[in-house]
Amino acid sequence: MAPGPFEAFRESLRSSEQVINIEDFDVEVVEAMLQFMYNFDYTSVNGASSMAFEAQVYQIADKYDIDSLKEHAKENFSTAVDIGWSMDDFPLAITLAYTTTPPGDRGLRDVVIQASHLHIDDLLSKEYFAEAQRLGEVPPVSTG
Repeated sequence: MAPGPFEAFRESLRSSEQVINIEDFDVEVVEAMLQFMYNFDYTSVNGASSMAFEAQVYQIADKYDIDSLKEHAKENFSTAVDIGWSMDDFPLAITLAYTTTPPGDRGLRDVVIQASHLHIDDLLSKEYFAEAQRLGEVPPVSTG
């Protein structure tokens, strides 16, 4: 039988304190996970950091094996990328899609690849995107 979504928490709950410490994620990301566990939805961060926020929610869902949260975060990430691909933090979203998920996980990667290919000419004309590529912060993209 495959482990359930709470398997990662089981050992912490056996302790006498009944406390779970999650220190490797921002508090807003943990709050989103907890909101989702109760409401099957969460409040997304609005503004320039929404792509990064959704990528981090996807990451915590992957870490704690919460597939429904992972799918929800992917949908929110896709919406954020559709709206924010021209923003200065799009290279960060690409980097997070590639560095916060296992190599075989295509979820967020396919979203940023699709947006990059769709808007490649515009992206390559932006200095912040070209600089991110030069620094190796985003994978190389092709115009062909």
